[in-house]
Amino acid sequence: MTSCKKSDVYSRALGLVCLDQPGGQLVLMPNGVSDHFFVVDHLAAECVRLIDGSRTVSEIIFDVCNSHEGLSQEMVTGDFTSLLDDLLEAGLIYIDG
Repeated sequence: MTSCKKSDVYSRALGLVCLDQPGGQLVLMPNGVSDHFFVVDHLAAECVRLIDGSRTVSEIIFDVCNSHEGLSQEMVTGDFTSLLDDLLEAGLIYIDG
């Protein structure tokens, strides 16, 4: 398993399907049949939506924290980087560069 760095830039895999759910949740799954899918809460969904191949992990975390009063980067970093590792392992995102 890799461990993402805050300087990494990620892109979504072409086959990644993002399905919005009530309450701001997001279901992430490959386009096609697979046992791999993820249901993420509204903060993780916001982070995933910002994965665009141009922003670093740090920039995404900074943007999300700035849009929510009282949310620290430390609170987001661990969960988001763990999610990135899981998505990378499942082939739903990849590292640019």
